[in-house]
Amino acid sequence: MLYQKLLMKSMPYHVGISNNGTEFEVHRHPELEFNYCHSGRGYTAFIDGVPYEMSEGLLAISSSMTSHEYIKSDKILKNTMSVTVVVGSVFLGEYSAPFSNASFKSPIFDLKEEKYSAIREIFEKIIKNQSVGSVSSKLIERGLLYELCAHILTDIIEPFSESSDSAHLVSIKKIERALEYINSHYSRDITVAEMASVCGYSESNFCKHFKKITGTSFHTALNKKRLESACIILKSTTLPLDEIAAEVGFSDAKTLCRIFKKEMGITPNKYRKEI
Repeated sequence: MLYQKLLMKSMPYHVGISNNGTEFEVHRHPELEFNYCHSGRGYTAFIDGVPYEMSEGLLAISSSMTSHEYIKSDKILKNTMSVTVVVGSVFLGEYSAPFSNASFKSPIFDLKEEKYSAIREIFEKIIKNQSVGSVSSKLIERGLLYELCAHILTDIIEPFSESSDSAHLVSIKKIERALEYINSHYSRDITVAEMASVCGYSESNFCKHFKKITGTSFHTALNKKRLESACIILKSTTLPLDEIAAEVGFSDAKTLCRIFKKEMGITPNKYRKEI
């Protein structure tokens, strides 16, 4: 599973339009992600592991640190257009709090309903504006995204805020802390006890909440981060495996090879030769 810091100050938001649906592997990030199926059908949004068949007019919202992915089916229509918008604290600034805390009973909203007509119209403007591609159109796009966020807040987030599960939100924030910790400290030995302390959980509760929020175990997430770094080193250097193992946090080359083969399907040496 990818954990991404997607948005930087130079580009504090993302807008993507696809004329063949959307496809992206499972990932999570602190920003909110809106995926709108403008027309057609034939791809599935998995949000927190739950599948939702996307078709014309449906909006999928992935809240902060919620796992999500998009998969195309074999029967995707050629005229399936989707719009993906990602916004976070860099873009929203002082107004980011209600968005980062957003939680929904269902992440899917039908923009064909009259109460969501303003949101639907903004997506239409975003699509039309993308075809211009001028400096002024980028300013217009930014304004449209602020307008979109305002309507998402007033028409979707605020009506659902009273029914939000506050305990679940607290759990998400704590596990986000754990993921940040893994990102920064994966190269040394990290224990469950240490992670539980960082998150303010007992060891058993930490493991339970980590699995519930991320869909995987702590050790699996840690090993995947280590493997990502190992792959980069294998591609860019000729370091021996024992040095790579030490660099990314594995106890020895044998452990690196065992976990690498299990997760990647090939040995580190074969991976290095085939890239």
